[in-house]
Amino acid sequence: AMRARVRSLIGCLLAGLALAAGVSAQPAGLPSELFVLTNEGIVQRYGVNFAGGTAVTPESLYVLDFGVDQPGERLAFRTEEGLRVAGLSGGEGVPLDDNASAPPFRGAGRTIVWSPGGGGLAYTTLGGLRVYLESGGPAVFIDLGEGLFQNLSWSPGGVYLAAETPEHIWWIYKRDGDQMVLASVIPSSVGTAWVSGSEIVFAPAEGGLSLMNLAAGNAQTVLLAGNI
Repeated sequence: AMRARVRSLIGCLLAGLALAAGVSAQPAGLPSELFVLTNEGIVQRYGVNFAGGTAVTPESLYVLDFGVDQPGERLAFRTEEGLRVAGLSGGEGVPLDDNASAPPFRGAGRTIVWSPGGGGLAYTTLGGLRVYLESGGPAVFIDLGEGLFQNLSWSPGGVYLAAETPEHIWWIYKRDGDQMVLASVIPSSVGTAWVSGSEIVFAPAEGGLSLMNLAAGNAQTVLLAGNI
């Protein structure tokens, strides 16, 4: 451990000397594509290997928020006129929901999220959240109003959806066919992480870490004791 700290200090000193001598290090580049919403309401796509930004939404549409599906093939974005879905080659796409409302909070959390398989899309609204489900028939839209949400996340298998309020209360829903039913509530957590298709780790405000198994009656296991 001491040797590692010494090597780290030496590395910092050499970097400082290089900068002082006017030597600039080559940046590492992006490990994957990056999507950014600009102040002008345009979604830009940045590629790997220092590729510059490319607009993937038209300048004529002011985008409020967006979400990219897991394969990196579809973009869902919301304007004041509703929610649209487009390919990543650009264009206005096709309307999905003309009554998509608007995100109650901006600049924090994920407000539009695709399920891993692409068969579900969840987005925050001024009344809670709305879920679009592909069912093989007519489109299914479900409104859930247990709170105002600022952050959404699907479980790896797309069965569960976690939604966070600004008070750090997490509501967890389960997809049951063409319905979303309440599966659990975490009354206090400053963060969560899915570790499997039915297991979620959460960090209570009082400290520590706990694991909840939603497939086992919401059984909880303390992974790290808190401060109290």
